[in-house]
Amino acid sequence: MESLIQTGKGSMKPDSGELLIASKRVLDKNGMRCYLPGRYTLPLRFDITLKANSSDFAMQIGKGGVHFSAPINHSGGGIRRTDIATGKEEPSKHEYGCDVPLGEYTGISAVYGNEITWVEINGRVCYATRAAPYQKLPEAFTGGFSLAIGCGRDVELTVRSITVTEYENLDTPAEIAGLPEFSAFEWYLKSLPPDCRDEVVKMDDYLLKDLKNGLKCKRSADKYGNVGYVSPCGFQFKMRKYGTGGQENEHDAGQIETSWNQDPEKPDRTSEMFSALAEESPEFAGRMFSKTKGCNNAKCKANSVITYKGESKRTCGSAIKFTWLPSEFEDIRKVAAAAEEIITKEKKAKT
Repeated sequence: MESLIQTGKGSMKPDSGELLIASKRVLDKNGMRCYLPGRYTLPLRFDITLKANSSDFAMQIGKGGVHFSAPINHSGGGIRRTDIATGKEEPSKHEYGCDVPLGEYTGISAVYGNEITWVEINGRVCYATRAAPYQKLPEAFTGGFSLAIGCGRDVELTVRSITVTEYENLDTPAEIAGLPEFSAFEWYLKSLPPDCRDEVVKMDDYLLKDLKNGLKCKRSADKYGNVGYVSPCGFQFKMRKYGTGGQENEHDAGQIETSWNQDPEKPDRTSEMFSALAEESPEFAGRMFSKTKGCNNAKCKANSVITYKGESKRTCGSAIKFTWLPSEFEDIRKVAAAAEEIITKEKKAKT
């Protein structure tokens, strides 16, 4: 580690086999960094064991890397990711549950493969994606990248070890140090904060198992963080990547919605569903009606009009919008149960 090259204002001192790093300025493009000598070719694994007094440091690879930020509300620390080839910040600025324990030695790993990017903290995966921009650039796998560790103002790092492993080929998750391959849905779960993850797992069981007689939903998930449940009858439940909504409240981040794929030749199931909900609780039905997604674009193909208690509303796909608050998932289950009841009655009427 003594061969590292320092740039920016700060200090880098060896001490009993470890490296003490401290910075005197913010971690911007001119901030304190300690570069490993030479360049490293993808695919690679970048491992660091360190102790930090603050979560404001980064593992830099090429033009980007992973910046570990200060704790965010109750969900712990986050990471800000910048693409290593283009230098562009990835859309979702933070991943939750990526907190680095302060004041104790922590193992951090960043893996950059042909088809996957993976970050671990003490052996626990806190972020993974198959959609990083560099993965689509052939030149990213030929020229090599510089590697460095940097930290922000008043941050002190005690680095115990730094290891870089270059691979000839690293196409699938199974090849990453023996780690298992996960489905797109499991990737999605790993990106969620714990409270939301538990609710999504509960919702998954509810839609696929408890409501299997009427709705018969099938789940789909893609590498961009979109998860959907679609019933043959047209009922849909969709969740977009957590953290893409742009709202300041973390539980509002992203998009969750239920909707009906309306067929003009069939009954208005959305209005029927609100009537069914009102029989159980008028207050709840009114609250759900107020959460429907309005649409003022007359040319929108998803444009539909729903009616509740004599009030009509032009909506976008009759979608009901929800947030990530745990209490909202219970509301979603009530809506799904009402949809299940409608379809079950229709089936019985036909027999």
